[in-house]
Amino acid sequence: MKHVREVMRFIKYSKEKENLSRVLAANEERFREVERSAADVIETITNSGIKYDENDEAVNMCQAIQEMRKEERRIGELNKAKEAARNFYNLEVVVEKIAQGVGYAVETVKEWLGLGS
Repeated sequence: MKHVREVMRFIKYSKEKENLSRVLAANEERFREVERSAADVIETITNSGIKYDENDEAVNMCQAIQEMRKEERRIGELNKAKEAARNFYNLEVVVEKIAQGVGYAVETVKEWLGLGS
């Protein structure tokens, strides 16, 4: 495996998002094409949720991290919407208004709140 340095750097900073971002940016060229076996090692050790095509021989770790963070933000936004829906429901706001406020369908909000159709 020729990308041992990248594997070690990634593992070292995997729990520190800001430092990891700096390391990836500063070494972008080296992280742009990491052999798949190195990406497998990184994913196995850090359990970071990095996704890539199993058929690829090389993985763009910078792009993989961006995709992972985009998914984390999406999940975070969804969780905030669910929490807001529960809070408004507890304040006795009608479900239709809650759905409109959080930007999701009424049926989706009902599902979050455990309400039947």
